[in-house]
Order: sequence, then structure tokens, then C-alpha cells
Amino acid sequence: MFPPGLPQIQDVVGHFAVYAVLAVLAWWALRGAGVRHPVFWALISAVLYGASDEFHQSFVPNRNPDIFDLATDLAGAATALLIVRWWHARGQVAAPAKPDSL
Repeated sequence: MFPPGLPQIQDVVGHFAVYAVLAVLAWWALRGAGVRHPVFWALISAVLYGASDEFHQSFVPNRNPDIFDLATDLAGAATALLIVRWWHARGQVAAPAKPDSL
């Protein structure tokens, strides 16, 4: 179906979606913890996790690290964070609940 050397569409969509969710969850946690610039740190965290996953694949039989996968991870994380930032700027995202103090 696809020419040799090109990734399958489900692989691309999977990487994009998973890292989009990872970045949003990281942003939400960092924002709730009061970290400055949570979008930046969420993006860095997602990309570093993607890079570590690709490095790990170099040690797994029948798997190879792929820079295209890492680029797709970055694109998914960045797209999701841009959407979240835009949505938040419009005032549409509720603040995370603060834990009760003891």
C-alpha cells in the first residue's frame, strides 16, 4: 500500500496522538503545580521522553530508532500545546483543582 521506507499512516497518527496527550497531561500537571512556563516545560518533557524511547528502541530486537518518529512526536506535542494555549487564552480551560491544605 505504501512505498517502502515510508511509515504506515497508523504509526504516524499513533505517535502524533499519544505525544499530544502526553504533552497536554504534562502541561496540566505543571500548571497545577505552579511551574512557570508550563507549555515550554511540557514540550521539552514530551520531546525528551520521545528521544529516550527512540534510544531505547536501538536495544530492542527487530526495532530501530527513527528520527521521523521523533519529529512526529514533536509535531503532536507542539500542536496540542498550541491548541491548549489558544484555548486557555480564550478562558475556556478550567484551572486544575488545588488539593486541600491540611
